Amino acid sequence: MALTIIMVWFLGIGVLTAAGVIALARRWLTPRSEAAFLGLLLLPVAGVYLAFATYFHAPEAIRLVAGQVVVIGLLGLVGMRMPVVAAAGWVLHGGWDLWHEVASHGAGGLRPWMTPIPLAYGVFCAAVDWVIAGYLLRGRGERGEG
Repeated sequence: MALTIIMVWFLGIGVLTAAGVIALARRWLTPRSEAAFLGLLLLPVAGVYLAFATYFHAPEAIRLVAGQVVVIGLLGLVGMRMPVVAAAGWVLHGGWDLWHEVASHGAGGLRPWMTPIPLAYGVFCAAVDWVIAGYLLRGRGERGEG
């Protein structure tokens, strides 16, 4: 029961975090620079797993994590000009987050080549990722760019 409450709590915090990022981006950026910002934001988001691998002393995970950073980072860079590609990066990263959450704290068990993560981080991050992806998929015209 406690784990369910924690997961729901972090799911809500993730949705609110994404709403805040979107609200600030809409307020301060033009539609074109907003899409570029949300694509570029994928780079540090993907890179967090390198910090986790270092912090949790998981050197075996560095190669897989570095590959994830490259793939998601490239989607983010291309997505700076093509929001649908950035949305794909956000969706994939959300899947990566949930995969780690389940492996770290649930069924399946963490493998040596996977990065441990803090409890409920995967749920929080997947919520952020998928809300931002949904926002990008809404289309640039609906955000005010004609």
